[in-house]
Amino acid sequence: MPVFNRRTLLASGAGLCFTLAACHMKTVSVASSLSFDRDIALLFKEEMEGVNVPGMAIGLAKNGIIRHVQGFGYANIEHQTPVTVNSMFALASVTKTVTALAVMQLVDANLIHLDDAVAPHLDFALINPHHPDKEITFRQLLQHTSSISDKKAYEVDLRTHGGDTTMSLETLVKSYLVVGGKLYDGKKCFTREHPGTIWAYSNVGYALLGYLVQRITKKEFSKSTRDTIFKPLGLAHMCWTIAEVPKDSRVTPYDYSDDKYVAEKPVGFPDAPAGMLRGSVEDILKFTSACANEGKHDGARILSKKSCEMMMVMEDIHGIPPYLTGQGLAWSAAVIKETAIPSHWGGDPGVYTAAYADPIRKTAVVVLMNRSATAQSRDILRGIVTKLFDLSDEMGI
Repeated sequence: MPVFNRRTLLASGAGLCFTLAACHMKTVSVASSLSFDRDIALLFKEEMEGVNVPGMAIGLAKNGIIRHVQGFGYANIEHQTPVTVNSMFALASVTKTVTALAVMQLVDANLIHLDDAVAPHLDFALINPHHPDKEITFRQLLQHTSSISDKKAYEVDLRTHGGDTTMSLETLVKSYLVVGGKLYDGKKCFTREHPGTIWAYSNVGYALLGYLVQRITKKEFSKSTRDTIFKPLGLAHMCWTIAEVPKDSRVTPYDYSDDKYVAEKPVGFPDAPAGMLRGSVEDILKFTSACANEGKHDGARILSKKSCEMMMVMEDIHGIPPYLTGQGLAWSAAVIKETAIPSHWGGDPGVYTAAYADPIRKTAVVVLMNRSATAQSRDILRGIVTKLFDLSDEMGI
C-alpha cells in the first residue's frame, strides 16, 4: 500500500451510525451558553443520524477565546472509553499548518525570507534534475509548488504499524532527495515542471520544511515547536509521537466494514512534519484560533500579525484541485456558503480531521473523528462546520 496518500485530503474532505452514548463538554462562552448547547445538541441530532462514526470532537473559538469544545461517542468502543475534550486524536495533514507556522516564525525572527532558496540552509544539494538551474524556495515548499513529488513515496511503504518509526527525519529527506540515496529516483522524486509553476501536493516537501526548521534553529523539530508554539499556547495535550500519548488520552482509529467497526493500529511515519501530530480538540483549537486571530490566542502571541496575514493570502495556482479556490501557506481555501475560508483537512486509516481559520470573522472551527474518511463523512463534516459558523454568527459569539 502507498505510504503518503493518506494525507492528500486537504479541504476536499472525503463516513459515519453515530451514537451519542458518551458526551463530554466544556463551554466557555457568553450568557447564552445554555441556548448554544441546545443548538449544538440539535445540530448533531440532525447531522449524525444514521451515520457510522465511533467518536468525534468539535471546537469553536472566536476573537482568540475558546467558546465551545465537546466530545461525542467513544475513543475506544471495546472499553467504552468516552471521547473527552482531552482525548488526543491523530491530526494527519492538519499537522502541516503547525509546520508552516514554525517556518513563519523564522520569517518573524528575520532568519529567512519566503522567497529565499532553501539550499543554503541544507547540508546536501537539493536539485530538481529536470531543471538543475532552478532553485527551490520556502514559499514553494509551503504552497506545494516546489516540484518535489510524492510519486516515489507511493511505491514504498515506510509505515510502522502499532508504533513510531525508527527512521529519522534527516534520514528520510536525504535518502529521498539526494542523488544516490536509498529512495532517490530523479524521475519520481521530482516533477518535470520547474519549481514554482504547478501545484503538486507534497508530503515530502513538508518533511523537508521540518528538517529546515531543525537546521536553522539548531534544535530537533519536535523540541523547536514545543518551545515556540506548544508552550506559549499552553498545549498540554499535543505531541509528535505515538509513544508520548498518555494511555488515558488515546483514541483508537476505526474503519467500518461488513456492518461493524474494525480497530486500526496507529501508524508511525518518518515524515512527522507532514502528518504525525497528535492532539486534543481543545489544543488544536487554540492553535487554529491563533491563526484566525492575527497570530494570538487568549493573549498569547505565537506569530506576528503580518506573518499570520501572509499565511492566509490565497493564490490561484495552476494545477490546484477544483474543490479549492486558492492556496496559501499550508492553509488552502474552500467555499462554505459562498465564502472562501482558509482550512486544512487530514486523513489516515481510522482518522478524519478538519480545521478552519476565518481571519475575517476571527473564528476557528475544528472537527476530529476516529473513523476513516468516506464521501458521506465529507459531506457531514462540512455540514457540521457550516452550522458551527452559522451558530457563532447568529449568537454573536
